[in-house]
Amino acid sequence: MRTTAHSDSKKHLGFTLIETVVALSILAVGILAIVRMFPLATRAQYTAAGTTGASRLAKSQFAKLRAGAVNQDDLPAYMSAWLQENSVHLFPESSPERFEFLCQGWRASVDSMAPPNSGANLYRVTFNVVLLNNQEEKFVTYISEL
Repeated sequence: MRTTAHSDSKKHLGFTLIETVVALSILAVGILAIVRMFPLATRAQYTAAGTTGASRLAKSQFAKLRAGAVNQDDLPAYMSAWLQENSVHLFPESSPERFEFLCQGWRASVDSMAPPNSGANLYRVTFNVVLLNNQEEKFVTYISEL
């Protein structure tokens, strides 16, 4: 009888093969779910970085435009000259700006918003930045005479 009691207690000391397989299967499913999220998170981070770079680039170009527009005697001529220089700009493949801003380049347009024959100078400047993944971000600002 003693041996029977001793053998019964040994029966329950470990995990069965089925329990181990089920536990490892659950663990594997969890690990696979986590591993599948990494590419999605990486892609989202890359898109966010590109959008941030585009925003920084647009802000920089708008600041240059506004700084140059201050105290201009002929604002329409200045806006026209700025547009000629900045209407389309593509970064070369290996340029540092391409990697700094994570974009291919930009397109800019300037539209007069003042009513005809009003003598007022009000311009809408649109700045479209093309990201490395060919997505476009659009930024708009307004420039006027003080």
